[in-house]
Amino acid sequence: MQWRVKSGLACTFTRHSSPVPVALPAQPLLTRADRRGHPRGPPSRPGPRATGGRKPKLNARQSTTVRRMYEAAGPDGKRQHTVAEIAEAVGVHRTTVHDYLNKER
Repeated sequence: MQWRVKSGLACTFTRHSSPVPVALPAQPLLTRADRRGHPRGPPSRPGPRATGGRKPKLNARQSTTVRRMYEAAGPDGKRQHTVAEIAEAVGVHRTTVHDYLNKER
């Protein structure tokens, strides 16, 4: 097989065909992240979201409030607050409260 470069095009020869022009990019292909300026490799400041991802629904203070309200017990030994009440207090959905409670176990 042989390559001939002529004015930005390369021609390739196969066994049973005539030369087929193949366009070569002038620059190396960039990924979408590279075009937007995202650095490659490990982040400069490691943290809880160092690798990216979705922003947490609850901050550290709200997460502590959720845990404290969930573990609070009344004089009869039962929970003082329902998950729905806790969710309303911090402004999220019930499933988010359950997610945080399960994550912290």
